[in-house]
Amino acid sequence: MKNIRREFSKIYDKNIERIYRFIYLKVNSQEVAEDLTSETFLRGWEAYKKIQNPKSKIQNKIENPRAFLYKIARNLVTDYYREKGKAQILSAENLSVPDPRINLEEKAIFDSDLNTIKTSLANLKPKYQDIIIWYY
Repeated sequence: MKNIRREFSKIYDKNIERIYRFIYLKVNSQEVAEDLTSETFLRGWEAYKKIQNPKSKIQNKIENPRAFLYKIARNLVTDYYREKGKAQILSAENLSVPDPRINLEEKAIFDSDLNTIKTSLANLKPKYQDIIIWYY
């Protein structure tokens, strides 16, 4: 079991930033992206643990862990939007008071760059969006 944890820990370390970035660009909310990223790795761990267990009757192995995690993340984003359509959610982001310690100039530049990227991505087909997000 320790060996399985070590293996998955390496997978986590290699992919956490990419999976988070992928989800964040899809949902446009830091809190939601963090939650969905956490859920992605939780589900990934559960599946990995079952499949890698020597006593498991499941004979399939995860050939490409990164692709497996992206598939989980994509499904969670789809579920998020499906549920969001059913319920009206009030975002805490709109209700919070900005932290005066944050450098507003840097934040404005970052937000401007992010909006440019999102606008450019929105003009592409979803499968091309995914490819660009996965690459970067």
